[in-house]
Amino acid sequence: MKKYIVLLAIFVTAIFFYPVFAHADKIGYFLSQNPVSEPVTLLVLGSGLLIAAGLTKRLVRN
Repeated sequence: MKKYIVLLAIFVTAIFFYPVFAHADKIGYFLSQNPVSEPVTLLVLGSGLLIAAGLTKRLVRN
């Protein structure tokens, strides 16, 4: 049962990352047209990663 929960957590994390990789060219174009400081960009991406990791951890723990 634990194996299936871990696989589900990986699947959910992949769903979170799909828009980032699928639309990387559009995101890069947007960032190049609208200059946002690097700390703000890292803060947004880092918070998204922390949310995905927290949800994955919660799924694995239950």
